[in-house]
Amino acid sequence: MKNRLKQYSIIVLGTGLLAISAVHAASSLTMMPSAKVIANLEQTVKEIKAKSQLPVLFPAEVPAPASGKKYYASGTVRPDGGYYISIDATPECNGAKYCTVGSVMADLGKRPQIYSAPGGHDITQVVRLYEGKKGFYTPAHAEADYWPTMVEWRVGNVLYDLSWKLQNKNEKKIILTLVNSALQKGVR
Repeated sequence: MKNRLKQYSIIVLGTGLLAISAVHAASSLTMMPSAKVIANLEQTVKEIKAKSQLPVLFPAEVPAPASGKKYYASGTVRPDGGYYISIDATPECNGAKYCTVGSVMADLGKRPQIYSAPGGHDITQVVRLYEGKKGFYTPAHAEADYWPTMVEWRVGNVLYDLSWKLQNKNEKKIILTLVNSALQKGVR
């Protein structure tokens, strides 16, 4: 029997009211091939590649969705050529924060952001990624809003940002597995 933890999601409704719902999450996650659990990933990547000159990196494996469920991809290319791929819990989500599970973003010429706690100490840590690449890991945190676990890294002049909502004691290990699987797979 899997050990399950009870967690709570807080959603701000359009009226400004908070909705609180209990969510059950496994204390350990199973990783699965992204193409197998993200319904339209390949189509979304194809659309991004058609509109952006930036290389598309995406994890080869992601945390498995709830039993019998799938994730859904949606993508946007900005006028500057940067892109955003959202992984969503529902097909209608299209990157809305309340139903987004994770994302990959790429920007030309930007630098990683170092996040600080209210006391002033940095919460972003330098980490080593696949083949010794330097990454910047930031744990999930609240700072006027909720920010999911993320890692930023550069390949050439392109900054990548991979974030995933991981309410798990092993969030650092899991997010690094996602990033390293993207780097190992290479450009799509």
